[in-house]
Amino acid sequence: MRVLFKSDKKVYNASKDIANKGGTALDVLNNTPSVIVEIDGSISMRGSNNITVLIDGKPQFGLDKGTDMLRAIPANSIDKVELITQNAKYSARGGGILNIVTKKRKGSGLNGSIDAHLGVPNDNGLSAFLNENAEKINIFSTISFNNKEEIIRTTIDQTYFDLIGNPKGIFEQIRKDENQRNSFLFNIGSDFYIDKNKTLTTSFLLNTNNKNFNSNLDLNDFDAVRSLTRSAHRNVKDIDEISTMELFLNYTSKFLKEGHQLSFDFKFDSTVSENAADILENATSPVFENIIQKVAKNQNLDNFLFQLDYALPLSETKKIELGYKGVFKSYKNNFNVSQFDESLLYFVTVGGFKDVINYDENVNAMYGLYTATKG
Repeated sequence: MRVLFKSDKKVYNASKDIANKGGTALDVLNNTPSVIVEIDGSISMRGSNNITVLIDGKPQFGLDKGTDMLRAIPANSIDKVELITQNAKYSARGGGILNIVTKKRKGSGLNGSIDAHLGVPNDNGLSAFLNENAEKINIFSTISFNNKEEIIRTTIDQTYFDLIGNPKGIFEQIRKDENQRNSFLFNIGSDFYIDKNKTLTTSFLLNTNNKNFNSNLDLNDFDAVRSLTRSAHRNVKDIDEISTMELFLNYTSKFLKEGHQLSFDFKFDSTVSENAADILENATSPVFENIIQKVAKNQNLDNFLFQLDYALPLSETKKIELGYKGVFKSYKNNFNVSQFDESLLYFVTVGGFKDVINYDENVNAMYGLYTATKG
């Protein structure tokens, strides 16, 4: 069965769906019932964009809410996707919760898989998932590389009106985007079985993304009677280098009663992004004019997560869950836009387009849940 329904969530068995072969985590989410993934990677569930995405129960803190990470995770490493109703254990802000559960500890000995795919335009990838399960230790690893090119054509024909409905002007844009993405992901981890009730899990992940976007735009402005007032061609070359490193540790202790357990999680991740864009605009009407601009943006985001969870079953149909979560963030952003000055013969910062941000956030939260289901 592809979809299972439980009291507090819906489970999509991604590993049993042939449509996910050769894809990424974003493809898996797009094939998940009630979930939609837009072309820019934004995710919605049941019509809501207020989505929290988890991987193995842990939140993603990337600069783009983890979208680049999802593009790099191969579908063959995913076991299932859980669509969870609003739950304070995972998020207090409401909205939908998607938990991507990865594969590990399947059977004994060495097992795994290798997938490769090719596409036109270029949509190529190679991924491998390996798992070595022994009596006292389980080692799991994923490695993947993806190369994808997208060609997007957009046409805009927009009319502006005044307050009484008379046309004020017309804007036309013809745009062609040629986008190339390269991503690499390496993850290795292990489960140490201290005894039959205690487990220590550790993992290390490295993800790099290279984005090379090239946009060509033809821009035309007209007055109310469609006389041309300005015409220009703009070329934008945008390069982004993003790298993420993640360390994770979990300790779980199970007690005699089924479902009675205590767990502690620690996660640290650091994301560095270096972005550079060159913008060249050639205006041909009403006068010939060349505008050359450069955009530079460097970002750094560090996150620490501490989480303690305790679950106590009261009966077969009743359960109490208690927990603590601490999230500590440090974000830095250095942004600058400069324009070439033909009289000075060098680039000058555009007024109001230079910024330096240093932001720290410390969040401590506790939760308590009481669950009762009909027997």
